[in-house]
Amino acid sequence: MGKLFLHEAIAVALLGFSDRTASFEQICETIAKRDLYRKKNGHYPDCTQIRARVNKNLQWFNKRLPGAVQLKQ
Repeated sequence: MGKLFLHEAIAVALLGFSDRTASFEQICETIAKRDLYRKKNGHYPDCTQIRARVNKNLQWFNKRLPGAVQLKQ
């Protein structure tokens, strides 16, 4: 897999969950575990960065329950 943008890595992470829905913490863990995205400094994004990117890309994501995100169909 080539280098992904953060919103693409979030989408790939969500594909692994039933109903394509997960908490920000679960998304962070999945991105790190699967090494889907790293920042320029080599670290994985934290939950606040995931939340900010979801809010910036609402055409890709639904904010369902507080603290949970769903990939749009």
